[in-house]
Amino acid sequence: MAQTEHSIDSIDIAIKKDQAKFETIFRDIHQHPELGFQEFRTAHKIATELRNYGYDVKEKIGTTGIAGIMRNGSSPIVMYRADMDCNAVKETTGLPYASIDSATLENGNKTPVMHACGHDAHTAWMLAVAKFFSEHRSWWHGTIIFIGQPAEEPIQGAEAMVNGGLYTDYKIPYPTYLFGMHTAPIKVGMATAAAGVRMAGTDQLDVTFHGIGGHGPTPNLCKVPIVMAAAAIMQYQSIVSRAINPKDAAVITVGSVQAGMDNNVIPSTALLKINLRWFKKEDRNTMKKGIERINEGIAYAYNLPKDKYPTTKDKGWAQPLDNDSALTKSVNTALKEVVDSAH
Repeated sequence: MAQTEHSIDSIDIAIKKDQAKFETIFRDIHQHPELGFQEFRTAHKIATELRNYGYDVKEKIGTTGIAGIMRNGSSPIVMYRADMDCNAVKETTGLPYASIDSATLENGNKTPVMHACGHDAHTAWMLAVAKFFSEHRSWWHGTIIFIGQPAEEPIQGAEAMVNGGLYTDYKIPYPTYLFGMHTAPIKVGMATAAAGVRMAGTDQLDVTFHGIGGHGPTPNLCKVPIVMAAAAIMQYQSIVSRAINPKDAAVITVGSVQAGMDNNVIPSTALLKINLRWFKKEDRNTMKKGIERINEGIAYAYNLPKDKYPTTKDKGWAQPLDNDSALTKSVNTALKEVVDSAH
């Protein structure tokens, strides 16, 4: 971007001019959250805004993904990505624009939903940046691409967009630089950008324990998957504490336990939804193999036949975030001038 002596003032003026507009967009998205691959309303709003700013918009990439492209001379090619989906969480903030929406899960169950991870802010930020770049084309040259990515929470959306033809069928230029931002629990007005590995890699696993259901008063005639799952949850905790180097960071989270419906009926299955966080591939492998061994050991201890051993579904994963040092240095140089001018 070609800086001018009035650049910082121009940014401040643009922010103040559009503050109310993007606050309204943020509140609207917050009030109407959508789960991964269900972001039809959010995607339509992003597409509409980008078209209004003059972007060439491609829709339905990887189900609900959006790409807005603006060409303005020669290279570089810069991509800015924001995620769109929400969490299956009930909002209790009491905000006047709090979510009261619900959504349908893969299993057909209804769940309350909210933006508990900041994707409403990410989307509003992206649209604000897109509008500013459209209105200040004399400041920059090259190609800029804005991406509304679905399904970040289940760690499937980016891959779905690429597999859905982002760079092939939709002919989106491959970026020279790729940017994204995330909310954080820091003071308003603060911004941070750090080089190197900054955020953990992650996996989403669904483990299903299979048993033999029956009547609660006759557990001797059953193979109780809830008891197996409970034993597994406790044993998983020893993987990080006893198999990972204490100098390294890793986390195993069991975020959901789903089994049965009635007080006195033993179900035939129990589902554990697991999330892993890691920085080293060997730690990832240690956790995944440890979970598998624990599951099989419990099944063996309960004398299950091989066809009823626990099954694992790998739903999605991502590498650790590794910020380019030279690009981060460039960003921080620009950020310091902008952030310092605001104080």
